[in-house]
Amino acid sequence: MRWLSLSLLLVTASAFGDFYVGSAVLDLSPAYAEGKESCLGGYGLPFSRCGITRVDDPVTVRAFALSDENKLQVFAAIDTVGLGDSLRANIKRRVSQLSADTIPPSSIKLSATHTHSGPDLLGLWGGVSDDYQQRVIQQSAIAIVLSVLSLQPAHLRFNKVEVDVRNRRGWQQVDDEAFMVVAQSSINHLPIVALASLSAHPTLLTAEHGFYSADYVHYLRQTVQTELGATTIFMNGMLGDSEPDVVERSPLQAQSFGAEVGLKLVQGARENAEVLSGDLQLNSYKFESEIESFLFLLMIYAGLLDVELHDFNHVDLNAHLIQIGDSLSILTLPGEPLSRMGFPIKAGMPTKHAFIFGVTEGSYGYFIPSDEFGQVQGRHTEERAAINERIGDDLQKGVKNKLIKF
Repeated sequence: MRWLSLSLLLVTASAFGDFYVGSAVLDLSPAYAEGKESCLGGYGLPFSRCGITRVDDPVTVRAFALSDENKLQVFAAIDTVGLGDSLRANIKRRVSQLSADTIPPSSIKLSATHTHSGPDLLGLWGGVSDDYQQRVIQQSAIAIVLSVLSLQPAHLRFNKVEVDVRNRRGWQQVDDEAFMVVAQSSINHLPIVALASLSAHPTLLTAEHGFYSADYVHYLRQTVQTELGATTIFMNGMLGDSEPDVVERSPLQAQSFGAEVGLKLVQGARENAEVLSGDLQLNSYKFESEIESFLFLLMIYAGLLDVELHDFNHVDLNAHLIQIGDSLSILTLPGEPLSRMGFPIKAGMPTKHAFIFGVTEGSYGYFIPSDEFGQVQGRHTEERAAINERIGDDLQKGVKNKLIKF
């Protein structure tokens, strides 16, 4: 019955628009008891920020479903620093159960907004309670299913703007473009859903701010949603060495920066938007690498880091290329690519506009070019959280040769 309903929905939609979009937002804010038994992720040593019960702005899961007549793609973003392997697998398994296997797991791209003030769904900083994790799995799966069930005919409009970000490792190269895709109803032409992306760490709230928050991401989404009336989903980009270019880090600055970027995107949507057209194309590349980092392995074998190993300390990384005609392509990478790794990939992507989504379908640390590894004096944060010294080069080469093919 569910499959019949979905099929009828797509047939009906095909008469009205080039694409079909749907969305859903569900609250994942920890209740008092859940917060008492869980930890924030993103800063400090394991178990250093646990038992937090204050929620400053809602922790959410947001799903955006996009389809043409033949293919379906669902982006789902959770306000957290990263998503563990078993957690992602359990969410997809639950989607299959709820949808009677009508939503293929391969169509789902799970991502983290990478806020450093969200629940620790990786396990590295102490993790969350079993009850809360089960609620995250259930609510995330429901949001994905609801986004698909709410598919409706729409036209897609794209815009991009420049934002104030900087390279925190001192390089001049940084991805300073934010972009937004706005889906407008094919029936009344009103905005339905907005998918926004920016490459910048949500770390304007420091470790001392002991409360749950999506950081600047909350205010960016809130601004777009208020101005356009469209459900807004945020996916972080090529964020490995990128951060907001601000004078200080504070709650007020998080609000100011997020609102500023949101208003720029809204203005761009109103004044300089391009119509997206063409078939929805999907391709994937599976890449295997060995974890050589002692810190990574220590955390995994201690049960603190939710990473699935095979063949003695090897891990599978999956990259996905989502393309809309010759207008827009998005590459998802399962970690935090640095600028000098990401820009050569973007330059070879096969469409007019090209972007990268980071921490999507995996949270395997930083992807650093080998000639940059250990070369930034006084800066080793990224190196300590890289699985090996070759990962940036190997992944870049594999994506270029096997997925993008240039």
